[in-house]
Amino acid sequence: MTTIISQNLAFVASDRLWTDNDDNPAPPPFKKFYVLEDSIIFYSGYVNAILAILAFYLGDDIGIDEEYAELIGILSIMDKDTCEFIEVDKLNGEVVHSQGATIQKDDNYLFYGAGSGSEYAMECYINNIQIIKNGGNNYDFSKHGDNLIKISMITASTKDTCSGNDFDSIKWIREDQILNQLNWLDTETIEQYNQKIIDLIRKNCGDKEELRELIIMMDDEQAREREELEREIKSIDSSLPHKHNPIKDQQIKGGSHMSNITQQKNRVATKTSGSNKGVVLDLASLKERIAKRKAQRA
Repeated sequence: MTTIISQNLAFVASDRLWTDNDDNPAPPPFKKFYVLEDSIIFYSGYVNAILAILAFYLGDDIGIDEEYAELIGILSIMDKDTCEFIEVDKLNGEVVHSQGATIQKDDNYLFYGAGSGSEYAMECYINNIQIIKNGGNNYDFSKHGDNLIKISMITASTKDTCSGNDFDSIKWIREDQILNQLNWLDTETIEQYNQKIIDLIRKNCGDKEELRELIIMMDDEQAREREELEREIKSIDSSLPHKHNPIKDQQIKGGSHMSNITQQKNRVATKTSGSNKGVVLDLASLKERIAKRKAQRA
């Protein structure tokens, strides 16, 4: 999957399933969310794009400076890794930032979804709100929310093969009542958890110098491939204008020298979501958000 669904100022729920390149279940490399001091980020997509998001948000806390984080982001962009994420205020559940997420408004309720199962979950949740209203009742999250979340997440897991393995959630019932069922880490294990993230970054991307060299090499190769493609197109017989050149998509797209997990066929988790969901990371937007966070905390 992922199925991540959020009602602004009310709840966020996220499933736990990670998949390999063939959409088969695979052991999770880490959780689908990260609890920061003031907010929580929930993410879906390919693992290297998610690692770039984590590198920016965690930064100095895991020994990654902004240049290194940006290089990780550039690599994921060059590989066309897709992702979606939302950032939620930890105190009141307000979605303060999102990228690639589906946003839907129903009456006065604002919903966010991320991942290949999120549209099923959102549709189910909103339809059930309408059923409640059609029955002559008012939708009350404190009364109906828990059941609607469960129904929506189950529906998503039955319709989306990349969703499942139960789910985690957090609910803001009232200003003074937060029901946190994220099962986040305690202070004794967070350092070890962060080290797993650092190790995966280095495994997939290399250290900063290796990554810089890799990106230069990939950029040069993609430039050569574009030149070869242009020459091949020009060489097509002008008397056959309607015939297409049978060049494979991967040749046009170009491939990364860093095959890492994106080329493997064994059950290694490469993504949280179905293959056709998400957007390529918007690095400028992410950097702007991180700069704003730093300014707010200064």
